[in-house]
Amino acid sequence: MLGETESWRSWGEVMHSVRTGEPAFDKVFGASQFDYLAAHPDGARSFDAAMAERSSADDDAVLAAWTFPPIGTVVDIGGGRGTLLSAVLLARLQLHGIVFDLAHVIERARPAFAAQGLGSRLQGASGVFFADELPRDAQVYMLKEVIHDWDDARALAILNACSPAMALGATLLLIEPVIASRNEPPFAKLLDLFMLVGPGGRERTESEHVSLLMGAGLELRNVVATTSALSILEAVRSPVAIARS
Repeated sequence: MLGETESWRSWGEVMHSVRTGEPAFDKVFGASQFDYLAAHPDGARSFDAAMAERSSADDDAVLAAWTFPPIGTVVDIGGGRGTLLSAVLLARLQLHGIVFDLAHVIERARPAFAAQGLGSRLQGASGVFFADELPRDAQVYMLKEVIHDWDDARALAILNACSPAMALGATLLLIEPVIASRNEPPFAKLLDLFMLVGPGGRERTESEHVSLLMGAGLELRNVVATTSALSILEAVRSPVAIARS
C-alpha cells in the first residue's frame, strides 16, 4: 500500500498539509481518500489488504487486554474484513458479530467472512456511519482505528451514531493510539502525520478523546493499555444521555 501511487504522490505534497492542515491526498487526487477508494477497486483492494495485515498484529494484544462477554453481540463499526471481530468470535464461541461498513467494503469482505468458518455468527451490514442507523442493542460496539481517520466534527458524528444504538449496559470500545502528554517519540505521533496527509484525521490525547465522548453523551470509564501501540478506551452512555432518551 505504501508503495502505491496514491501514497507516494500524497506524501510528495506533505508540506501542503503542514501549511494548511488539509489532506494532501485531496489536493493531489481531487477527492477524499475514501471517496477515491470507492471509485478505484484496485487501490481499495490494496488498502483493505494492508489494513487487515496491520490489524492482525494488534488483535492478540486487544484480546489479551480486554475481556469480551461470553454471550451476546459485538458490532465492529468500520471493521473492514472483520479481522478483529473474527478473532473475538473464535475466542468466545457463544458470541455473534456484525461488521458495519460501506457497501463496497462489505461486498469485498464477504469471502474473508466465509473463510473464517463462523457461519451465521459473523455477518456484514452496510451503511454510512455518519448518517445511517447502526445495529441496535448489541453488548459491545467497537471502533478500531476509525475515529482517527476523521477531524473532530466527523469523529463526533460517528460517536453520535453509536450512542442511540447502545442499550443500557452496552460498552463502546475506542481502540486507538493515545498520545501521551510527555515529550517522547511514540509511533502515534508519526501516525498523526499519516492521518493528516491521507484521510485528514488526527491522533488524540486521552483528554481529547474524553471531550469527543462527552459531546456524544458518552462517558469514559477506563483506559486499558495493550502490548501494541493501541489503547482501549472503554465508554458507556452517560446517565444524562440515558435520562434524555
